[in-house]
Amino acid sequence: MSPSHPLRIPQFRNLWLGQAISQFGDAVYYAIFMFMVAKVTGSIAAVGYVGAIETLPFLLFSPYAGVLADRIDRRRIMLLSDVVCGLLLAGFALYIAFEPKPAFWLIASVAFTLSTVRSFFIPAKNAAIPRLVPSSSLLEANAFSQMTQSFMLMGGVALAAGVSAVLYAIAPGEFFVGTFALNAISFLGSAYFIAKLPPIAPEGEIADRHPLKEIVAGGKYAIGRPELLVLMGLQALLMLCISPFFPIYVAANESWFGGKPNTLLLFEFAFMFGHILGSLWVGKSSSKWPGRAYIVGSFFVGLTVAGLAFSQHIALFILFNFAAGLAVPWASIPVMTYLQLTVPDEYRGRVNSMLNMITMGVHPVGLSLAGRMIAAIGLVWAFLVMGAGMGVAALLGLFSRAFRSLQMPSSAVSTPGDGVTEESLPVLDESPLPAQG
Repeated sequence: MSPSHPLRIPQFRNLWLGQAISQFGDAVYYAIFMFMVAKVTGSIAAVGYVGAIETLPFLLFSPYAGVLADRIDRRRIMLLSDVVCGLLLAGFALYIAFEPKPAFWLIASVAFTLSTVRSFFIPAKNAAIPRLVPSSSLLEANAFSQMTQSFMLMGGVALAAGVSAVLYAIAPGEFFVGTFALNAISFLGSAYFIAKLPPIAPEGEIADRHPLKEIVAGGKYAIGRPELLVLMGLQALLMLCISPFFPIYVAANESWFGGKPNTLLLFEFAFMFGHILGSLWVGKSSSKWPGRAYIVGSFFVGLTVAGLAFSQHIALFILFNFAAGLAVPWASIPVMTYLQLTVPDEYRGRVNSMLNMITMGVHPVGLSLAGRMIAAIGLVWAFLVMGAGMGVAALLGLFSRAFRSLQMPSSAVSTPGDGVTEESLPVLDESPLPAQG
């Protein structure tokens, strides 16, 4: 490990450990949750509806979540979010232990509540990372975080794929109970390490204004950044094109590959393995042009999604999933790092929440239409339409000079807004910070 690696910073290491544990539980949760919806309801359209319900909180609560992240201790927001998610999933696991086929309204309520809590966690976490590492290590920290996320998800998927078919065939009820209980434990494990972080209060003077005025102030800041407006527009278009993906993915697994959970998890495994390699690649690169990386990466992802239309052989389906995973980090990590380096600390929460709100706000539209797309044009054309739409949306970024000309800040010296300096950071052989109460 190099002397400058982000894991040598105890604060970042604790955040990383917490998220690694939580992401391991998430590995099985999402795929199996949607698989359960399909099995319990017998409807692929229901998978789309639940997915749409999961995204609604990001549209409804993200503006206030961003204000909160710019007003109070971000560590406290993350800690409370993890504890609430852990308790909710533990309760749901206990319920389905006695009622293996929960009502659709209950499934939808759990999905909505979990996403509501996570809509507060995400802007707080993204605003906190630049305060835990120096600017010179931020790209590597973001790449390492995404690589770890995929690695933990891949590990969880590998474990699930190895036992899911057997367990589901023997005891489907216990299979679902174990999945949700595991994710509950992972959230509580994440909370343990987040509790070790120091307070991460926003820098600068905190204005005593109504949250609505704070939201408006954040909006005015975004309007003054043309490249940020372009990014939000591109994200909205790309999400609209890709949002029907998972229900169509599940339908392809049912129609083309026998509908077993282990094949679905195998495809996720291939995507995440590609994502790990792509994240490592980005972390080792200079990534001087984040706008161009976003355009090229998103366009290539669109090509791979379109390629799935001609992949009714399992090996081809795995290959295109791997290729998509390889490209995604180029479309996300450089531009995320650019925003973290150029957005002042007092606006980071609101900018992150605006991106979440705009990109996730269109998600329910595509998800709710997934079943109708399959019925109207079939699986092959559904993949082609999604892939072509993503490719066209990505290329629109070329028409914005402000966006395609984005350059990563060249200075490795932290500015006052960074909240951390190279000299002030602890190294690996120092003891971790004590838990904060």
